[in-house]
Amino acid sequence: MGIDPGPSWTGIVVRCGNELLQHRVLANTGRHPRDHGVTDDYLDTIIRSVNELGEFCAVRDLSLRVAVEGVSTPTGHAKGGFVKPRDLLGLGIMFGWLRGVWPDAVVVAPNSHGGGLLAGYPTDLVTDGERRHGLNRPAPTSALIRHARSAWDVTLGAERGAWQLPATAGYIKGLGKPRRLATEQRQTAEA
Repeated sequence: MGIDPGPSWTGIVVRCGNELLQHRVLANTGRHPRDHGVTDDYLDTIIRSVNELGEFCAVRDLSLRVAVEGVSTPTGHAKGGFVKPRDLLGLGIMFGWLRGVWPDAVVVAPNSHGGGLLAGYPTDLVTDGERRHGLNRPAPTSALIRHARSAWDVTLGAERGAWQLPATAGYIKGLGKPRRLATEQRQTAEA
């Protein structure tokens, strides 16, 4: 499983060999434009999706390994523009949270994930509009599916390195169990 975390969108894919088994692009619908906006609801949506995808693999007796795109040293620029501090803060929160929930996940260094040739991605990760303009070109960054393409590339990057498998007897093979949903943590703290 590859996860491309972000404060506004998170891409998740499950693949086996060169086959895409499942993919999701999750939106942070509660994000306020003036703050980092990483809400408990967004974090819970990610945990639920990862657990659902983990169950999908468990039913098929597939061992699941998790890889997360890491964070590079900020330069203030990305893709030809300036990076907003709130986006850097939100990304840091997302990355730290994912590492706290799944500490044994493999961290893959950022490397323009999702920007390879369209021909190199599974059919479901390329839009019809992109396909009409040809597949032997770099993937554009305009479609939301780019987050799933990035997660796909994260799995490939992790495969080239060493997978780390947590010893989590009783949980989905190789996935580990999240400590608690963010809303459950908040409710416990308020009680």
